[in-house]
Amino acid sequence: MQIVSGHHSEIWSIDVDPEERFLVTGSADVELRFFTVNHELNEDHSVSDVSGTEIVNNGDKPSPDKWQILKQFGEIQRQSKDRVATVRFNKSGNLLACQVAGKMVEIFRVLDSAEAKRKAKRRLHRKKEKKSAKGAVEVIENGDIIHRSEGDGNNPMVTVPDVFKLLQTIRASKKICSICFCPITPKGSMAALALSLNNNLLECYSIESSANTKTVAIELHGHRSDVRSLTLSSDNTLLMSTSHNAVKIWNPSTGSCLRTIDSG
Repeated sequence: MQIVSGHHSEIWSIDVDPEERFLVTGSADVELRFFTVNHELNEDHSVSDVSGTEIVNNGDKPSPDKWQILKQFGEIQRQSKDRVATVRFNKSGNLLACQVAGKMVEIFRVLDSAEAKRKAKRRLHRKKEKKSAKGAVEVIENGDIIHRSEGDGNNPMVTVPDVFKLLQTIRASKKICSICFCPITPKGSMAALALSLNNNLLECYSIESSANTKTVAIELHGHRSDVRSLTLSSDNTLLMSTSHNAVKIWNPSTGSCLRTIDSG
């Protein structure tokens, strides 16, 4: 149906929000790229695009861009220089997590269309004030002021930074292997995010509007590197496992770790 080009390097992850308004791609370069999703319109129905303009399908003749499912919306620059490993929206679609191939996860807030329009209006207003402060001259044709591609004050052009705002950054102690949002939003926070680290740790973070807190971690049971040997005691009551940097004694009946001995 459509081939989307324009990425400068290979795409490592892709996701769409639950309402299917936006599709985001993460690659090896420092930008996250966003596309708006164009849903096929039924006859005698109309929808609004992201800028609030009504699109009507009259059903008589097909639109020239009928097969253009994705329309380029724009890019935002990431904080980390590492390549993207995973991009994921949460279940409600108000947060976007970008995990890089390192120790960092960037959390973006996704504003709804009303909030995005208000932000675009404020941005346009600040730009006008800045222009007038510098004494800039507006371009006038036939007495009308022209705002190129910015939209007017009542219907401003919504851009990617108006919708996606960097909320906070999570830095883990070790390299992150994968991330996952909890499908249930905990009380008193915006979301819960689980991280799987490459040293066999699991960490869960609570994401609030101003900060994030590590709420729970599973870090004591398993080895931090590959298991190299196993042996049972003569009466089968103890199991010993050895790895690159530790010896662990287990109860084979319950599976619980009884003792960890650090080893060179």
